[in-house]
Amino acid sequence: MDPPRKGLDNNTINNLIKMKPKKIIYISCKPSTLVRDLNKLEAHYKIEKITPVDLFPWTRTR
Repeated sequence: MDPPRKGLDNNTINNLIKMKPKKIIYISCKPSTLVRDLNKLEAHYKIEKITPVDLFPWTRTR
């Protein structure tokens, strides 16, 4: 999945739980919504790996 910054809505999360995919790969550009959504999914899925990636490596920080 590659949801918008607002993350997944409850309807999408409920549909995922009903569909029971073996694996979910979630690409997020906003860590706070990633954590929120993982908290909702962890009752049904085991979180095995999180890999942070700099999506904008050439952007300067101030």
